[in-house]
Amino acid sequence: LPEFVATMKIRRQIRVRDGAQNWNLSRDLQQPNTWVEHYRFSRWRDYILHNERHTHEDDESLMALKRLHQGDWPPEIHRSLERQMSRQTIEPDLISEATIDPTRGN
Repeated sequence: LPEFVATMKIRRQIRVRDGAQNWNLSRDLQQPNTWVEHYRFSRWRDYILHNERHTHEDDESLMALKRLHQGDWPPEIHRSLERQMSRQTIEPDLISEATIDPTRGN
């Protein structure tokens, strides 16, 4: 566990260096061996650029995490896009085709 936490501190520095915001590491209370890394980028383009940039230190920390990983490979990755909330998206009578999320099957 100490090696994992130390490695995740390095990953946090990498994410923040590349513009990530609100980074945190959570432990699942139902499954204590499951850890979830959360962070966000202001723009999708920033996220893409982050994934295209790699330094030697980035690669070393990723390899360390791969060595420490237990369970199915690859680990689950969930991506999401934030939707800005406004009166139109909150009031059901005002929902138009433009505000319906096509990925959710209505």
